[in-house]
Order: sequence, then structure tokens, then C-alpha cells
Amino acid sequence: MLTIDRFINFIAQHKLCSKQDKLLLAVSGGTDSMVLCDLVIKSGFAFGIAHCNFNLRGAESLGDETFVEQYAHAQKIQFHLTRFDTKAYAEENKLSIEEAARNLRYQYFQLIAEKFGYTKIVTAHHANDNAETLLFRLTKGTGLNGLRGIPVINKNIIRPLLFCNKVEIDTYCKYYNISFRVDASNAESIYQRNLIRHQIVPQLQKINPSLHASMIDFIERMNDYEELSNQQIQTLKKKCYSENNSIVEIKLGFIKTQKAGKTILFY
Repeated sequence: MLTIDRFINFIAQHKLCSKQDKLLLAVSGGTDSMVLCDLVIKSGFAFGIAHCNFNLRGAESLGDETFVEQYAHAQKIQFHLTRFDTKAYAEENKLSIEEAARNLRYQYFQLIAEKFGYTKIVTAHHANDNAETLLFRLTKGTGLNGLRGIPVINKNIIRPLLFCNKVEIDTYCKYYNISFRVDASNAESIYQRNLIRHQIVPQLQKINPSLHASMIDFIERMNDYEELSNQQIQTLKKKCYSENNSIVEIKLGFIKTQKAGKTILFY
């Protein structure tokens, strides 16, 4: 069950932020981000809200924008808003709509954080998002680093809800009667992640009903393996890599004697 104590303990365990930080919350108006707002308020952190209108759903996008802005004003929270022509940006940069939206929002969050002195950017990613990201990367092709899922902390971006799943968030939302907006596009399988969420995951859950929990355990192991791998790579690097006056020397003879030579050379 999602509780304020679990939320605070997770933040403390991973040293995500402190009361001295000024947080910028990415708020779409959906269940996840509205629950995040509620938890941050109850935890006593200083924060502001940033909302991105991607102009992908017409009147519904405007409705989300209005909802989040009214919430922020009612709670007396500093509010930041931007609007994007996401389709034009995607076409210009030859990106999918999902990639375009992700690039645009993170660029905006960093800009606002620098301008207004926010020390941490906070997103509402949860355990289900993490599992879906892993499946997405496996499908596209990835290395060990990609198997680590969504990082809990990445520079100044933190994700304090990664410990809980979607059911827990929805239950918390209903219990505390938190208002939210429904994004109808989340049900559309034209987006790759929605295809994984609504069609692939349900089939895999027939094989393993505890799919999300199993995948989170796997991600945690991959994080440990990555740490061990990095330590070993650094040890090997000292034996076959040197750099002097911008000249890099790699000893291929040594690398060829190693069973994992191809991977060592890649690093």
C-alpha cells in the first residue's frame, strides 16, 4: 500500500532530496502526477509545478492545462506553463511523437529549473512504467545499461514513486479523493508504449501474474550487475588503455586474450 511513510522512507533511502531542496514537479494532471503532488505537499517539501501542453488532443489538452493551473493557484503553488507544437517538432527532427514530447518536456524542465532556482526535477514514474520501459528496450535492443530500467536519480531528475505500482497509486488517489484528469490517448495503441501496456503486458501476465514485481526484481539485479561490471571494466582498462597528449592507445593484443574481448573493446 502506498503511504506517506513509504514515500518519505524511499526518498531518504536513495538520498533523492532534502527539505533544503526546491523541487519542480512535472504535472500532467493525470492520476500519477496528482498523487505525487499530494505526497510532496504532505511531506513538507518546497516545490513548484510545471505543465506542458503538447497540443496533441485539442480541447482535452487545454482542459488539462486549465485543471493543473487552477489546482496550483488553489494550493498557492508557483506554476509554470508552456505549449509546444509537438507534431511540427517531431517532423522537423524525424522523431516519433513520444520521443519529441520527451525531448521537449525535459528541455523545458531544465530551463525552468535554472531560471527559477529549482534544485531537483521530480517526475511521477512508477514501477509499471519501469517494467514497460524494460520491455520496450528489450524489443528495440539494448545493452546491460538499458536493462537497468528508469533510474531513480539521474543528475537533477528524481523519481520518488518508482517503488510503488499503478494499482497502489490509483488506490491512494481514490482513498484520498484526489481530483485528476483522464488522458484518453493513454488507451490508444498507436503509441508504442501503449501497445506494450495494453496488448503485450496482459499476455505476459497470463504466463506470470506477478510480472511487474518480477521485472522490478530483475531491474534491481541488473543495477547490481552494472556496478560489478563497471568495477571490472575499470580494472581491465588500466591494463589495455592509455591516453597521453590527446593520443589514445588501446592494446588489442591484451583484449584478444580476454573471453569478453568484444565487450571490453566496446567499452
